[in-house]
Amino acid sequence: MKKIFSIIAFLLVLSGSWQVASAQTSVCWGEKVCLTLPAVRGDIQWQWSTDSTTWTNSAGATQDTFCLIPTQSAWYRAAITEGSCDTVWSDVSYVWVDSLVIADAGADQASCFGNTVTLGGSPAAWGGTSPYTYLWSPGTGLSDSTVANPDLTLSGSGWYVLTVTDSIGCSGMDTVMVDTNGIGTSGTMTFTYTGKIDTFIVPPCAGGGMVTIEAWGAEGGGPTAGTNQGGKGAYLKGDFALSGGDTLLILVGQKGQVNYGYGGGGGSFVVGLDTIPLIIAGGGGGAEHNNSIPGHDAVLTPAGQTINAANGGANGLGGDLGNPNSSGCGWPGSGGGGLLGNGGVSNDGGGFAFINGGAGGTDPSGNCVVGGSGGFGGGGAGGNAGGGGGGYSGGAGGANIGVVPDRGGGGGGSINNGTNQTNTAGVQAGNGQIIITW
Repeated sequence: MKKIFSIIAFLLVLSGSWQVASAQTSVCWGEKVCLTLPAVRGDIQWQWSTDSTTWTNSAGATQDTFCLIPTQSAWYRAAITEGSCDTVWSDVSYVWVDSLVIADAGADQASCFGNTVTLGGSPAAWGGTSPYTYLWSPGTGLSDSTVANPDLTLSGSGWYVLTVTDSIGCSGMDTVMVDTNGIGTSGTMTFTYTGKIDTFIVPPCAGGGMVTIEAWGAEGGGPTAGTNQGGKGAYLKGDFALSGGDTLLILVGQKGQVNYGYGGGGGSFVVGLDTIPLIIAGGGGGAEHNNSIPGHDAVLTPAGQTINAANGGANGLGGDLGNPNSSGCGWPGSGGGGLLGNGGVSNDGGGFAFINGGAGGTDPSGNCVVGGSGGFGGGGAGGNAGGGGGGYSGGAGGANIGVVPDRGGGGGGSINNGTNQTNTAGVQAGNGQIIITW
């Protein structure tokens, strides 16, 4: 004998927290649906079909309530059996699944502060049921946060979220990262003496703007107290139009070294890879030892300073060995090195050119006194007299015994190829320094 069950199927859409007793409902792709039977006797097996004719058992679906996340539209029913009685079926319920809504916020981007980029893919949405509505978050900096492809004016790095909602209320979401490479609207890099030639790569977001460079040459060698101090380094400042990714070579001058005769101070160099100078601040000349005669300050001319009959360098070359070189124990001061040429030597005492590594000159061999080495950056070594300062062109070495007051080393030459220049001689004590601001 057949037993007939009166079966009612209820549908519960959890994401919306609403319950209906209708035979059809619509859900978004990815939403959870629960089909519920009233209390019945017998064994339950939930089934599904895409054509309402061929039915397939849903594995494990044997309880009064069957919950699932459907990926396609289909009919659902429950088969109930008790003992040897014939199988009966619940009412059929149809679940319409809206196709997946795809949001495309576009590819991650990298640009610069103040630039404008366009967000969103092409198209920014598909799937689901059009038409769509759009919402971007955060909305700061966007031309319109409710369109598919807004323009964004960059004020910093960050994530942007696109939410797309279709006409029946289903939604999709995507994110995009906009990176400003960590470069702010401004930045500063300070270089101090390291004893080597460093490099600086112009930040990407400085391209097209003006980069300000300040350079201080180093002081010439001299005692810590007294009147015979080393000559002071020059200070130069200028603005330069550079492109992001340009590479600059940086050498920060070293103070001339202290011994019987004092070494010249090194120049501070900012030079392109093509060796064309942007800005070079000359170093001061070294002091003379015996008669408390100071070194000469760096000069603001491209040519290094001439001392007595010894010429300062010109056109990027080194300065001469001090003159005369004839009397007394020891040598005159050696010439400072320039951008392109070494200083005039008292044996091996001339400062080395920037293109030759920029080392300071060392004490001439054979001296009966030990002179101070020149500072890194082309400073000439001292002898009885002070060494010449390094710079764009090197300063001449100080004269030997008997010539007063020309026994202090000559200041190195300077060059500034920037705009909005500030150039001051005789300001820097100690080692040099370079500051780049963008």
